[in-house]
Amino acid sequence: MATRVVMVEPERFYHVYNRAVGKESMFRSRTDYLEFMNRMKEFVLPVAEIHAFNLLPNHFHFMLKPLSTTTPDLMSRELNRLQSTYAKFFNRKNDRKGGLMQRPFGRKAVKDDGQLTWLLWYIHRNPMHHHITNQWETYPYSSYPHYFQESSEFVTTSYMLEYFGGLANLKAHHQQHAEAFEQQYSALTGE
Repeated sequence: MATRVVMVEPERFYHVYNRAVGKESMFRSRTDYLEFMNRMKEFVLPVAEIHAFNLLPNHFHFMLKPLSTTTPDLMSRELNRLQSTYAKFFNRKNDRKGGLMQRPFGRKAVKDDGQLTWLLWYIHRNPMHHHITNQWETYPYSSYPHYFQESSEFVTTSYMLEYFGGLANLKAHHQQHAEAFEQQYSALTGE
């Protein structure tokens, strides 16, 4: 059965995600994470705003909003370039051959404000969800710490900070126990 691919539309929020093939890790060192983040800047920023991200050992999550000038084909091409160039780097570094990530990458449109706030929460708390760390607030490969900076090099924080009415409200939202959110919006996770 063929996978139905959602075509992204400009100026709409999307949950974009992917994982390594099998049970492999796609990030084995700090260098790997930083290389992937540099490639995010190179390939994603020219076509979309990054509102949230989290990189975990075997998968990643993004909350993206394609720019008004971004066509569906361009968005897909640049996300594929991010993944393929990183896979080449990873394979060369680890004397490995073959595909690193599943195809196609997952993408789901955010349908309403409830999904938007839940997705931000879900992405930021993902290291805890996968038992990587309970200290998800300081996880170094997440956009959450970017929300506490004066300005971020590549994460668009202003939209969600304004949406929540400031940093204190965003932080309070992320701290709350949200099982009801998880049940209601689990269709967005791709897991």
